[in-house]
Amino acid sequence: MELTTHASKRGQQRGIAYMLMDLLYQFGSVQYHRGTEIYSMNRSAVETFKTEVSLSAQLLERLLSIYMVMKDDLVITVAHKTVRHKGKRR
Repeated sequence: MELTTHASKRGQQRGIAYMLMDLLYQFGSVQYHRGTEIYSMNRSAVETFKTEVSLSAQLLERLLSIYMVMKDDLVITVAHKTVRHKGKRR
């Protein structure tokens, strides 16, 4: 997993550490949207994740509140969720 300059800057500006991006990549659920992969954590993934990795509740909540956009193993951007996306993306 490699970061673009844009993703690196946005992660720094938004307070999203590389460790959180890596955890999203490894354990997050993937949705496909316009040729990109969007990684995020949902509650069921977090429950499974809790049994495998021991993290504080605060870090788990942060994982639930961020998402990452990737294309060809290159992170394009990371951000905080502000809107709930209903249904599947196209």
